[in-house]
Amino acid sequence: MYKIGADIVEVERIRKLIDKYDFKFLNKIFSSEEIAYCNTHQDPSIHFAGRFSAKEAIKKALSGKHGNILFKFNKIKIINDENGRPYIDRKSFPLENIDISISHTTTHAISVAILNNA
Repeated sequence: MYKIGADIVEVERIRKLIDKYDFKFLNKIFSSEEIAYCNTHQDPSIHFAGRFSAKEAIKKALSGKHGNILFKFNKIKIINDENGRPYIDRKSFPLENIDISISHTTTHAISVAILNNA
């Protein structure tokens, strides 16, 4: 049985949160490695939105199995493999059998998380 979570975020919403709360927001939601990665891009807000969306999708996928699970977003570290594909760092969030995908444009970021309950 698979559990799926999906989320879409407006990049402008994340940009406004960063402008208003700066590192207070960033540190609450993202790991230091994620912040460093996103800040290497021309428009970091797009990449922050993608990772935020992925964390929301993960939460939704997990809620189907674990009820209303609570965890801090900055404890889920999303990193990229050598081909640029995002995945969850198992050292930061040791949950097996969950896969993610992130896509974005300049205005929106969307993510899907699939949890394999097998």
